Amino acid sequence: MKKIFIHAGPGKTGTSTIQHWLSRNVDLLAENGIHYPHHDIDSNGVSPGNYDAVLSQDENKTWVVDEVKTKKLLKYFEGSQWDTLVLSSEILIGQLEDLLDLMPNAETILYLRNPLEVMESNYNQLVKRHRHTEKFKAKKNQLFVTIKRLSQLLENRKENKFIIRPY
Repeated sequence: MKKIFIHAGPGKTGTSTIQHWLSRNVDLLAENGIHYPHHDIDSNGVSPGNYDAVLSQDENKTWVVDEVKTKKLLKYFEGSQWDTLVLSSEILIGQLEDLLDLMPNAETILYLRNPLEVMESNYNQLVKRHRHTEKFKAKKNQLFVTIKRLSQLLENRKENKFIIRPY
């Protein structure tokens, strides 16, 4: 039976590193029965993953599950020699419920990181990439947003399988 894994981040949990490895090892994965759809990587080795295999932007520039793309990918995968399909992108977490409606047997992989560490990592990235110089401030209303969203997702999707790992 064919398997589908959706690695949906969330952000600041090593997603880019995982995608970089997956994209650099497509041939090795294929030799082992795993299909990882192609995606581009920038000069820094960073990519938003292969979200574009299943998502499109609507008229408001919001990412939404593209049913036509998703069904085309699933049909291609079902007719292939591969046993496993892997999708990976932080962007997928926002559309995960709709995506799981089209892929009800998919297993979702999520990593959790201490919210303060996430905020610190975001701050460090602002300093590194944008020369941000404002003092670091932990915003209380942002601390547990991801955990709240994931809790709601798990409550709403009890029939799906989730693999949740610490970062």
